[in-house]
Amino acid sequence: VLEKLDAKIKKALRQTGEKNETTDGMDIAFCEFDRTKTDKDGNVILNYSGAYRPLWLIRDKELIEYKADKLSIGGDMTADKVFNEYKILTKPGDVFYIFTDGCVDLFGGKDGKKLRANGLKDLLLNVHLLPMREQEKIISNSFKEWQGDLEQADDILLMGFRID
Repeated sequence: VLEKLDAKIKKALRQTGEKNETTDGMDIAFCEFDRTKTDKDGNVILNYSGAYRPLWLIRDKELIEYKADKLSIGGDMTADKVFNEYKILTKPGDVFYIFTDGCVDLFGGKDGKKLRANGLKDLLLNVHLLPMREQEKIISNSFKEWQGDLEQADDILLMGFRID
């Protein structure tokens, strides 16, 4: 999917490698989750690919990171980009998170620095056992508290889901 999306974005933005043309691109985490596709034990398989955006899984209170490829969608003329695909066997209780770079690049705290991946990991590890609606409130409030009076510099989107 990401390889086709890359080609379509380049075509739509008329990115041919010529001088002075747009180099806009995007980062994305892509998941396919089909409850009808299971292994022999009935566990659902989640497919993930990422363009600079990872997938985080918290299982048994441990955060497992599925790293994204260091390639963007559009934005450069790398020929024939190939994105890795992870097939993840899910278990009941697994919690998955994908997010934009704005979540980890959020400025704030007492020194006006970025939250960074470790800050977000700590936050998610602290809330992942809670119901998803409660997580949403705590994460949103934590982001606002971290940001304080500083201006938001980038988009912020975090999506999480739990396997029942």
